[in-house]
Amino acid sequence: MSAYVNKSSKQSVFNNFAYAVKYKNNQLNMYYGTNTGEFILLQQSGPGAIVIFTPANYVPDSPDCQVCQFAKNFTANDLYWSKIHNTLSAVGNWDPNRWIADGFVNINISYAVVQRPWYIRAASLTPATQTVLYTDPYLFAGGGAGQTGGADAGITATYPFFDSQGNVVGVYGTVLTENPYVYQDIGFTDMHNMLVSFVQTPHAFMYVMTRKGSLIGVSTNESIIDTAGNLKQATSAVDPNIKFTANYLQNLLPTGSNDYSFLGNQQSMYQANGLYFQIRVMPQEPKYIIVNGAPTSDYTGDIDTVLDALAATLARDVKNIIGIAVGVFVAMVIVSCILTYFTVTVPLAKITKIMVQATSFDFSAFKAMEKQNANIISELGTMEEVFYKMIEKFANSIKANRELSGAGGGMQSQISSHNRNTATGNDKKPGV
Repeated sequence: MSAYVNKSSKQSVFNNFAYAVKYKNNQLNMYYGTNTGEFILLQQSGPGAIVIFTPANYVPDSPDCQVCQFAKNFTANDLYWSKIHNTLSAVGNWDPNRWIADGFVNINISYAVVQRPWYIRAASLTPATQTVLYTDPYLFAGGGAGQTGGADAGITATYPFFDSQGNVVGVYGTVLTENPYVYQDIGFTDMHNMLVSFVQTPHAFMYVMTRKGSLIGVSTNESIIDTAGNLKQATSAVDPNIKFTANYLQNLLPTGSNDYSFLGNQQSMYQANGLYFQIRVMPQEPKYIIVNGAPTSDYTGDIDTVLDALAATLARDVKNIIGIAVGVFVAMVIVSCILTYFTVTVPLAKITKIMVQATSFDFSAFKAMEKQNANIISELGTMEEVFYKMIEKFANSIKANRELSGAGGGMQSQISSHNRNTATGNDKKPGV
């Protein structure tokens, strides 16, 4: 809507929309509502692309205005109901290639432009505060279904225009809904399917709320409309995950504040009550709050399964290893006892027997000892070998002492006999 557009002419406004769609590839559906209650909407092109509302007493601007002739084929019955509704309403076709608007039919709807929330909000501005506005979410009639329980909920993005005296002459807005009866509102009826498409794990959840905490979309099948017909607060949601996270985030707000957009400057990732969840605040107006998360088990489920399997395998293996270890230990003890008996106890018994017999000069056990019976333990075998050599030397010494004792005894007998003879005077002296 440039300054060169005659905003009091529906044809001029319509042509501006059509140029934007055809030559600037504008993907928005655009509308314009005036302070006199006239409204025109262009939804791209094709059948039903044009929607027009005017007061019932509307008089066409001029014969050259195509869109102004929308009611020329209305029947008497159409005009009758238009007076009842105090609104002339029509839907028509738009062919941008031939630049022709035609095929208008009565849709028999009552519509008061200046009473719509989007118009009221925009009209509250002044030339000094003129800016793009987003309305708070609100309910509007129009064949909705699903989470809104039969009514459409949405917002509107608008921009007001003023005359030289500062009075609102009209409001420009955009349309993002495909609902043919929700002409100037950005609807939330399709948000559920969009949010579901973003959910990646079995128990994940995602929801969108206003900065004041009103739900405008959830990934669950819960209605966003409460029993009073108003948008439900996220803190009062039926879904336990949505309710918990909304209340958790609310507790993070400053005392007395109910503006969740404050959390846009805070930590975005949280873990509580067995949930991982994160929050994102849209940087532009209307600063919607997007929350998504899932139970921790959704993120660690496969890991937990593997860890449980490993733990079970480990427990089983530990039990088997303990059993095997006990068996090996018992076997080793038995073998050790047997080996100790034959390699230590028996040889030591032999040594002890030899030592005991040696004290009485009996070496029969030593003589009967055979070399091949030596101990297989190197240290004990060495001790045996040294001991046997010691016994052998000891035996040889005893033998030598016996022989020496035998020879010395004869000599001593002779000496004793000589001494006795001397004492009795039997010793004869030669040559006296």
